[in-house]
Amino acid sequence: MIHRINTILSVFLLIVAGVLIFFTVKNYRKQAYVNVNKVFEEFAFKKKVEADLKKVQLARQAYLDSLKLQIQSALANPEDRVQNSRVEEMKKVYLLKEDQFIKEQEQTFQTYNEQIWKQLNQYVEDYGKEHQIDYLYGATGQGNLMYATEKDDVTKDIITYINAKYAGSNK
Repeated sequence: MIHRINTILSVFLLIVAGVLIFFTVKNYRKQAYVNVNKVFEEFAFKKKVEADLKKVQLARQAYLDSLKLQIQSALANPEDRVQNSRVEEMKKVYLLKEDQFIKEQEQTFQTYNEQIWKQLNQYVEDYGKEHQIDYLYGATGQGNLMYATEKDDVTKDIITYINAKYAGSNK
């Protein structure tokens, strides 16, 4: 009789343990995190945009430098009244162009930044779906994720993934 009770109790405990394990595994959520700043800095699209913006900035600076040289050259001969009015006009053009370039650069930077983040977010979402991650947290060092184990860090994987996706979409 005691042996039968022990057997029934053992079977019951196995069933309870099995049910608990089933519901624990069923409700398991795969989680990971990514260092957002590192991913952004290593994104090939961001690097390309940065290089393109640098070229434009250098061309604009060369134009402004050329205007500045013309002004300095004209100032070297201050006796000529016609030259003086021309110098004043050149100074106005220089200041207008400088202001225009600054505004255009800020607008272009903002537009490109939005495009970069939109593409980056899409690639990270694709990565999460492909790797069946339920929660993918972004660590920025600003308190939204204070600690996580390194085994859950997928930053390197995501950098490789997004750059491969970007390279594939650029063919």
